[in-house]
Amino acid sequence: MRVGDSLSIYYALKGPLPAGAYHIHANAYTPAADAMLRADLLHRAAGGDALLGGIDSTPQPGGSLHLAPWLDGTVTLPALDARAGDGLVLRIAYVSGSSAFTVIETSLTIP
Repeated sequence: MRVGDSLSIYYALKGPLPAGAYHIHANAYTPAADAMLRADLLHRAAGGDALLGGIDSTPQPGGSLHLAPWLDGTVTLPALDARAGDGLVLRIAYVSGSSAFTVIETSLTIP
């Protein structure tokens, strides 16, 4: 993934989402120490996407050959009156940096 790129993971919903802490975590690899990622949670419905919240990455030391925890944080949300057919989207965007990410492993914990 290069600067300006993003990836999205879509979770199909069967009904309302509970209130609580939605934990976002991503281990990734890039040789760049100046890289910045942004993770956003979106509610996708027939009318379009609504931003629910997000987190920014913590810069990691570059040059390692191992995955590092670039994203690790929580977005606290109220209960969401979603309907069957709506979706929850985790979008990770590469905001800035001098080298591409070659591996990203991510998870979202829903309360």
